[in-house]
Amino acid sequence: MTIKDLEELLELKKKNTQLADLLRDRDRLRLELRRVEDSIDSLERLNAQEAERSAEASEPGPSFLAGRRKKNLKDYIAQVLLEAGEPLSPSEIQRRLPEAGYQSSSTNPRSFYNTVFQALQRYE
Repeated sequence: MTIKDLEELLELKKKNTQLADLLRDRDRLRLELRRVEDSIDSLERLNAQEAERSAEASEPGPSFLAGRRKKNLKDYIAQVLLEAGEPLSPSEIQRRLPEAGYQSSSTNPRSFYNTVFQALQRYE
């Protein structure tokens, strides 16, 4: 063997050692990455479970506006009159209000009729 052959052999061995070191580092990093990804997955599952529990615990109760209508009686009367396209009597308006979506909380039909009539007077 010549000196040049020996130098090449040493260089090859050196490269193989470097390659082995790099392969070892790669395997170590892959293992570390797998551990990090497993930790991330565990934390995400825990966070999702915690968010679900807190959402169940803090379901919103009825607000003070829950029973209020979005439109008032005058708005519904205007809607009924516009849909009719002709003049209507207060009793006819009263009959058509439920079709327009208005639900009266009144238990007395006469007082509701009076309410509709008063709303019409204010509407003019």
